[in-house]
Amino acid sequence: MKQLLYINFSPDVYRVKEELYKQQSHVFLYKQQLARYCDVHYILRSNFDFEEVHTGVRVCSVKGGVLNFLVVIRRYVRKNKIEVCIVHGLDYFLNASAIKLVTGCRVILQHHAEKTYLRKKAILMRFCDKLISAYFFNGKGLARPFVEGNFISGEKIFEVTEGTSHFEFLERPASQGPKKIVFVGRLNGNKNVFTILKALVLVASYTRDFVLCIYYTNNDQEKELKKFCDDNNLNELVFFKGALPNQDIQKVLSESDIFVSASLYEGSGYSLIEAMACGCYIIASRIPAHIFLLGGMEEKALFDPLNEQELAHHIKALVLKTMVPETFRSVRAHFQKRASAEAIANQITRVIESLPQ
Repeated sequence: MKQLLYINFSPDVYRVKEELYKQQSHVFLYKQQLARYCDVHYILRSNFDFEEVHTGVRVCSVKGGVLNFLVVIRRYVRKNKIEVCIVHGLDYFLNASAIKLVTGCRVILQHHAEKTYLRKKAILMRFCDKLISAYFFNGKGLARPFVEGNFISGEKIFEVTEGTSHFEFLERPASQGPKKIVFVGRLNGNKNVFTILKALVLVASYTRDFVLCIYYTNNDQEKELKKFCDDNNLNELVFFKGALPNQDIQKVLSESDIFVSASLYEGSGYSLIEAMACGCYIIASRIPAHIFLLGGMEEKALFDPLNEQELAHHIKALVLKTMVPETFRSVRAHFQKRASAEAIANQITRVIESLPQ
């Protein structure tokens, strides 16, 4: 079997080793599936030194700085005869190039929401591109600025869904009563919640047969958003719920009819992926990550992220529509094809098999 090594240069600190596995559980979901096709190794920086097998993945945690980490990687690659390395994060293109130079194995960089770089870093990236075999992006739209800026080679871009979810699908009856709309995310400028509220003002002039529940941890714009609701007679329709414990996210999404996201930029769209896993009808901003994740799915509506009229049109149509169980099942089926652990493992396997030796 092929020997595949995932590398995480980002240093993390955990109180106990078990906390590492808990916080990175989503990372192991698709790596576990990959282990059906190849031997999967995962080496990362943390405050623990250990090496063990976890859910079929060989995990190596390393203490210390970057230089020590690179030395350990070189030794690990040679010892385990690694053929392909996948490095998390485009920011680590210099590290990835160093790995290529000292080990000779094929190296893939996985994009994690990074945006294009300034001049000096851009010049370095162009040079390093010669040493990188492939790039994983959550849709080619996210890669476009890097390709158009001549940072990386367009022919090396591959579409691989960045994240998945372990949430199960729960059967639900046809929607009755007020439509339940849910938002999960930060209350900041990028999440663009004001556009959602402006759209609801327009919808409420036709029908008030809906409620929006807003769950959030970051509350940068909470006061301003609540004042907007006060000023526009939305307090009976919009509820600010605050933080949602991780163990309750699946329950909330499974009880919601519609998930809405008006983000201006996303690298992965984890909340949207979780909503798809639970079968929510998706209304999302027309940005590259969303276009890729929802491509081919009928049960969706996309809108310009700054166009509240377009968003209001989609919300109004769904509020007035009876949503049947088949709708929710169809969304879950799309999740299985695009963002499940099995789907991601298949996407990665196809890329690795296509790379020249």
